[in-house]
Amino acid sequence: MEKKRILLIASFDGSLIRFRGDFIKSLVDYGFEVFTAAPSFAEKNSERIKELGATPVQFNLQRTGLNPIKDFKSIRELKSIIKENKIDLVFPYTVKPVIYGSMAANMCNVPVVSLITGLGYTFTGLSSKARLLQRFNETLYKLSIRKNKCIVFQNTDDHQLLLDRNVISKKAKSRFC
Repeated sequence: MEKKRILLIASFDGSLIRFRGDFIKSLVDYGFEVFTAAPSFAEKNSERIKELGATPVQFNLQRTGLNPIKDFKSIRELKSIIKENKIDLVFPYTVKPVIYGSMAANMCNVPVVSLITGLGYTFTGLSSKARLLQRFNETLYKLSIRKNKCIVFQNTDDHQLLLDRNVISKKAKSRFC
């Protein structure tokens, strides 16, 4: 039987080691083939991922700022990674990977389990720019995570905020950790 393939998507390669290293090792130990996608892998982090038994895959992502052309290219690149590596499940975390990874996986009909680690500045800022970004991100979240298999929240307040703003429905499969 062929191993199931899981893709973890991060916005920073160091977080894969620091915050998901044990998870990656557990997935490998359970018999999954694990791929980790992040922008600009440092050599030491790429080597550490390989030592855990996973495959590092680099993709382009503008971590801050909004450039629709670059963001669309990130989605297209993630879609290619999913297809080329025959991924069976996508596990994105942090804002842009959740949104763009979910969109890419949904285009490929690949299930997604998203981890909402925090909604970030755009949902807590009070400036007019922050409010505009809130509406924009709400729309992107609605479009991207509505088909996800499950959404895992680290913070119950984030879950409630997305419910209150009708970004997710009460029927959405949500979990807390």
